[in-house]
Amino acid sequence: MNGRQNKRAYYRLNTMLPLSYRILSAEEAKANPIPTETDATFIEKHFLANLQQIDQQLQQAIDTIGRKSDLLASALHALNSKVNLALQAIDKRQLAHLLPLTRVNLSASGLALELPLRPKETDKLDILMQPLTDETPILVRGRIVNIQPLPEKGANIHRVAVEFDNLTENARRKLIYYIQRKELEQAQIERAKQEN
Repeated sequence: MNGRQNKRAYYRLNTMLPLSYRILSAEEAKANPIPTETDATFIEKHFLANLQQIDQQLQQAIDTIGRKSDLLASALHALNSKVNLALQAIDKRQLAHLLPLTRVNLSASGLALELPLRPKETDKLDILMQPLTDETPILVRGRIVNIQPLPEKGANIHRVAVEFDNLTENARRKLIYYIQRKELEQAQIERAKQEN
């Protein structure tokens, strides 16, 4: 089944989903194969880099504040240490609960989302998403199939469509279940509106 037929096989849903992504060049993707199952080490290494950047920025701000107020810097440093300790105590399987809500157009074969930059057509996207809160997150790599600029949203905003390369059957079932559940919720809302 080719990609175009596969896309038509599933309903597409606009939704907010806990999701994080990482753009890789074709070379980086080849050098860093994605695990076949959700792997906590891979997730931590590739998706928590944002937290590490925030931590570095916070430490720099605390150092700057420390030059003017030792008391305030000490309080912020203690608070930062407390947050770091709490993050270290999180079970690695629970890392997906830290994912930001992201608006996507989702199907069981791919998704589209808005990115604040224009990736290359040859780039890959590693995507970590949590459609079902009581299930393990889905970790998948996708290839870019379409890039559209959205000048009305900003100079660098692009809508990027991604087709999943290595989605397991278990992950596909989770996505189909999530989509069907959301369809049912929408139908119930519409029915309630008509009854009122």
